[in-house]
Amino acid sequence: QEKLVFETKDFGAFDKPAQVYTHPKGYFYHESLLDCIQSHFGKNAHPAHRLDYETSGLVLAGKTSQSAKDLKTLFMQKKVKKTYLALAHGLVDKSIIINKPILTPQNIQKDLRIRSKISPLGKPSITLVEPLSYNPFLDISLLKITPLTGRTHQIRLHLSSINHRIVGEGLYGVADEEARGYLQLKRENHAPTLMLHASSLEFEFKGAIYQIASQIPERFMPFLKD
Repeated sequence: QEKLVFETKDFGAFDKPAQVYTHPKGYFYHESLLDCIQSHFGKNAHPAHRLDYETSGLVLAGKTSQSAKDLKTLFMQKKVKKTYLALAHGLVDKSIIINKPILTPQNIQKDLRIRSKISPLGKPSITLVEPLSYNPFLDISLLKITPLTGRTHQIRLHLSSINHRIVGEGLYGVADEEARGYLQLKRENHAPTLMLHASSLEFEFKGAIYQIASQIPERFMPFLKD
């Protein structure tokens, strides 16, 4: 369940579960994090940024339209340091800087055209990857990830581009047929869970410095080494 993990008079930080939209989506009403935010803070409260449907973790929400706008500006100006935890296939035994331009779909696309791709025509995109631990029995690494840019699906695409696909990834680094199957499962709410979690946010707001952290999700536990 979504939970409020931190609160000030201006904003709150929520822990979004995986497979929940930040905002309602499409023609059908889907329960989204927005419902949870507004049930805590009232109808003027709004998320200041969004997390992918598949990704769990921290989302900041302003209690008023003005504070949501002020927080949004911090994200736009890249003044929020975001870190993520990911479980990825294979052994990552040293820190890596992935610097590959990403081209994101320009408008709302269907089918596999929703994929971002690495292309010289794309925008500069940089992701820092640091190994935290490795489970040799499952051949899975726990990684700390710091994206320095914010392209759509950046972490997912960058990790699959170096052959360390995130556990539960069905869109990147897989054959098209498999990706289509994944999207169908996603439509039916049966997709496997992506092991990507927005674990910390650091920023300055109204003269105070905040460092907000979220616990490692329960779903990561079976994959970690004992």
